[in-house]
Amino acid sequence: MKKLRSAAREGRSLRIKLGIDPSGADLTLGHAVVLRKLRQFQDLGHIAVLIVGDFTGRIGDPSGRTKTRSVLTPEQTRRNAQTYMEQALKILREDRLELRYNSELLRGTDGAEKMGKSLGNWISLNDTPDDKYGKIMSISDDALSHYAELCCAWSAAELDDFSRILARHPMDAKRTIARRVVELYDGADEAEVTENRWIARFSNRELPEDLPEFLLPAGDGTVNIVDVLLAAALVASKGEARRLLAGGGIRLDGDKLRAEPGPFAREDLAGKVLQRGKLHAVRLLVEE
Repeated sequence: MKKLRSAAREGRSLRIKLGIDPSGADLTLGHAVVLRKLRQFQDLGHIAVLIVGDFTGRIGDPSGRTKTRSVLTPEQTRRNAQTYMEQALKILREDRLELRYNSELLRGTDGAEKMGKSLGNWISLNDTPDDKYGKIMSISDDALSHYAELCCAWSAAELDDFSRILARHPMDAKRTIARRVVELYDGADEAEVTENRWIARFSNRELPEDLPEFLLPAGDGTVNIVDVLLAAALVASKGEARRLLAGGGIRLDGDKLRAEPGPFAREDLAGKVLQRGKLHAVRLLVEE
């Protein structure tokens, strides 16, 4: 009620969201009860947003207890969503209605699309503060508003402040989200320490002393840096290593390597730091 009164005083429109299960093609009288309430909000000048659970529809019921939520293809969820829209318009006003999909809203969060577990770059609540902060600093700028709204537990006023930061400088906005997430799950003191550590390490290009070590195998002759990147798990494939080298994304002791670095003498690499981007680095050791 507070938000409604505040919006009325300020002449602002609210966005009222309703989630819909995409497992069937028909809306029911039960749906109509809520849709009519949404219509009342529309008539008061607010926006109704129908959110179709297309991402969750592709999973089905994770508990396995019911078959009413069967696994759907993306095409099936889109078809069902279209029929939902046609039926909802029997009650709702089209001029104050939006249709969205939860795969859009979950982008970069809770296991969906860009931050999904299947991609290996998801953020766990059990991650260390450094990992949480670092992973958030790696998300794309176009996902920042979603993270702010869904992950930061901010009030409407705080989200407005964030929007102003985002408009001025996306990097500052990203750091604001990263600090907030660490604060929520690890405490305010840890958030401050983590942020200062990140600034020291990446903004000032400092690396921690306790880097993971990679032991180069014994032998004579030279070492191919692409092979080392792959063996040290800094890249997923030789193709990725070559792309990163071509883009200036690989450094050796702080110096960018050229696109096709020549072979290195094994002993010349001893003690040097091989680095991919800002987040991943190993110290090279030579087997005696």
